[in-house]
Amino acid sequence: VGSTAGDAYDLLLDALAARLTASGTTLAMLTSAVVNDATGSGGTISPSTAVSLPADMLLRPAASNCAALRSGLYRAVSPRVNSTLSNQMDSFNLNATALTATGSDAGAVPVTLTVNGSCRYSRADSAQADVVVSQAGVIVTRMPLSATNSTPSVGFAVPDQSHTLAELAGTWNVVGLQRNAAGNGYTGIAGTLTLSAAGVQSAATWCQNDSTWSVKGADCAAVAGTLPSVRSNSAGGFDIVDAGAAVAFGRAFAYRAGNGDLMMVKIDADGSFQLRTRQRSNTLPTVGLVSTFWNTYLNNQLGLNIALDTTTSTVSSLDTVSASYVRAQTTVGSNNTHPETLLANSPRDGYTFRVPGTAQTTAGATVTVTEWTALGLRGTGVSALVLPGARQLILSVAQP
Repeated sequence: VGSTAGDAYDLLLDALAARLTASGTTLAMLTSAVVNDATGSGGTISPSTAVSLPADMLLRPAASNCAALRSGLYRAVSPRVNSTLSNQMDSFNLNATALTATGSDAGAVPVTLTVNGSCRYSRADSAQADVVVSQAGVIVTRMPLSATNSTPSVGFAVPDQSHTLAELAGTWNVVGLQRNAAGNGYTGIAGTLTLSAAGVQSAATWCQNDSTWSVKGADCAAVAGTLPSVRSNSAGGFDIVDAGAAVAFGRAFAYRAGNGDLMMVKIDADGSFQLRTRQRSNTLPTVGLVSTFWNTYLNNQLGLNIALDTTTSTVSSLDTVSASYVRAQTTVGSNNTHPETLLANSPRDGYTFRVPGTAQTTAGATVTVTEWTALGLRGTGVSALVLPGARQLILSVAQP
């Protein structure tokens, strides 16, 4: 009371209040995140689709222009052609207040981020770099391969967390890019598999067509034989190992977002790249919902030959019988607003399919609507879309 310091419990409450103020977090936000962490993927309450930070990040310092960008250690993967596994993953420490990122290599020089909008940044070391952050703290970057190679490539980073194999047990949906059979490029893939608490992968259905990039129908089949297993890595994350092999050919990192759900990012030594999320049925959005996304486009050589763009859409109608909805879609900066139809839980549970065809823009022009199959990483604000016609994989990040 008054100037009295109080007992140890009072002091802890005072310290918590100070941390909440410093981090820009409310007690309600922290309480909600703690509940979701405790009752998420393995609990009794189904995680929501809300995009937010987990409790372990809410008390960390935040960037002044992005409440989702917090200080701490991050795990990053960067798919590369003709590289090594170790060269396709890294960790870095982020100082969100100073907007600097320092790699794990000895003597690494901090990289400075420059604000380029809400939760968007450029990098002082590269004019081509573009960095965006989802409201769950997931980072997607577009930047040159190296100081001597200006070809743009993608980076995908999540805050570092520790997880056990038992936490990963369950059925997962997958989307990504896989090295093709000819070994001269990559193909968009999708699939579903079950992971046991011991790290055994089984009951997999794989969708891949190196020629058409189709990930539905006859291009999906059950996988025969023994699948690679998953094991914990003492340095963080998980190893992906073939049966009988001692050396891992892949690594994976798991991240639990603020809604309590888990996602995984996986990278193989040959550059194959996967994003995984728990299999769940999608629900239809509400009419009037407005969404805006940053989009990064990977081609069949893991390059980014199209600059990051921004699209926005508004849901205009629902059809509960066909589990579909219509939205008005436009690329920001253009005059191509047009309707398109999306099917929920198509071609399988947890995915979304855009129906191909033609549509008329509000300006009176006719545009071609190409098909894609999308997988939203539940709770992260990030989706991955396979576009067969363009031979592209899009990483789409919801703007704040």
